[in-house]
Amino acid sequence: MASDDANKKLWTWESALVDHVRIVLRIPTMLLSTAILSAEEMEAVESALSDVNDCNISKVYRRHAARMVDMNSSRGANLRLFKEYGASFGNTDGTGRGIQVVFNNIASSTGQASKASAAQSIAFLQMWMDLVGNTILGFLKGSMTGNGRSEQNIMFEGIFTLYYLVPYIMLVILAAIMPAVQNRGLYKLFHIVKVLIAASFIIPFGVLGIISLPIY
Repeated sequence: MASDDANKKLWTWESALVDHVRIVLRIPTMLLSTAILSAEEMEAVESALSDVNDCNISKVYRRHAARMVDMNSSRGANLRLFKEYGASFGNTDGTGRGIQVVFNNIASSTGQASKASAAQSIAFLQMWMDLVGNTILGFLKGSMTGNGRSEQNIMFEGIFTLYYLVPYIMLVILAAIMPAVQNRGLYKLFHIVKVLIAASFIIPFGVLGIISLPIY
């Protein structure tokens, strides 16, 4: 019987290449998002998306991040659209008419199209973190134990795990540090560090995806 980790949303070689092309194009906005969105808006998107994708490392990271910005005391009405966007992105992988409607609602309600674009980039970053974690654990607890799903490929997942093991460990360390520095002012700094860690591995993968476009 497959473990819970092996049953979560994860990447195949094709979906990983396609999504990395989509993600790499949004790295500049991921960095700029700290100047466009409030910490609460950023966290609303990421937490809602993480809840859908159910990644173990993300759940720990997001729990500590939410404490940094004190989400429990934040005004929910102001964040509703950002939470809705994160949840919708998680359910649709950022595609389809429904997610575009929420994107447009953020732009119109805030009067800033840049906020919608920043929320989108934040969602892509969180999707990356979730699916990296899920794919690695899907390999370790699914394919490696003979309990993988039919769409899983042990060779792809093995290579993927070796490639992303270092940033995965770095994110685990980052999540472990967060409880010791529960300072609201450091929230966006942690975000920038996470983007830089991610970008150094996403860019080569994304370039490979662009080169491989004619194949798939």
